[in-house]
Amino acid sequence: MSVVPSIVALVALVVQNTALVFAMKLAFRDTAKSFHVSVVVLCAEAFKFCVCCAISIFTRKSPGMTFKYLTRIFDHRMALPSLLYVVQNNILFVAVQHLTPTVYVACSQTKVLATVFFSVTFLNVKLTIRQIVAVFLLTAAMISLQLPESTPVSDANLVGKKSSQVTGFAAVFCSSGISGFASVYMERLLKARDGDFTLFEQNIQLGLFSLPLALLAGLLQDFQLYKTTGFFHGFDVVIYSVIFLQAVGGLIVAAVVKFASSIMKCYAISASICLVAIVSCSLGIETMSSNALAGICLTVTSVHLFTKRSLSP
Repeated sequence: MSVVPSIVALVALVVQNTALVFAMKLAFRDTAKSFHVSVVVLCAEAFKFCVCCAISIFTRKSPGMTFKYLTRIFDHRMALPSLLYVVQNNILFVAVQHLTPTVYVACSQTKVLATVFFSVTFLNVKLTIRQIVAVFLLTAAMISLQLPESTPVSDANLVGKKSSQVTGFAAVFCSSGISGFASVYMERLLKARDGDFTLFEQNIQLGLFSLPLALLAGLLQDFQLYKTTGFFHGFDVVIYSVIFLQAVGGLIVAAVVKFASSIMKCYAISASICLVAIVSCSLGIETMSSNALAGICLTVTSVHLFTKRSLSP
């Protein structure tokens, strides 16, 4: 493992994951103009697709070779996970809008539960005792976070006046379920395929479907609003930041997996949960109840415990 690149990648993941939560929350501040979530998702997918194509061209030393390779790796089976990821990214904005930053980032880890369920169901994965305990700890964490959750500061601009915990929890859990199924589907698909594909090329394959699907979803959902207010209505520096952070998130994860490991990725996400809680409280966005603090600790412990099994022989 290269020490310097791995440290840089891990720090980048912590910063990106933390910054994205607050950027998305800022996008729904009371003083912000309304914007079209579907357009934000589409722009993020387009930016990520262009970056991945540029990286592929650079590594293969020739645009012609890249184009020839992409025509060969086209796979219609990528359409389903592409659609699922587009739906998930739209739902995430609903979750962020209705939950405080700390509760959102902690509850988003329920995708571990969903991934475990679908892995056991479709991939016949066997869980160790340690992993089963970790799953129960994460379940307990989610219950603790809802008992009540962290108490929002009444005049905090980031909380929003139209927030609904029920809607927020429903959105984040639905998103986690979609993420878990899509991840397991992708894993099963990639293991069954021939050929050696980089993570960037996998993102290109997904983008070939996600871009038209995201555009179609936006037209079906917001076409009348597009005609009334314009395609990029409400876009400001915060929205552009959200697009950038969303797009580079998958690329940073790829770098972490390459230079560090999947285990270290989970540690970085756990660090991000703690950092979100610290920053959120420091800025007066929310105050921590004992139940919320216990939920955060259980979430971090569960992630560590679940991934620790890869360290054993």
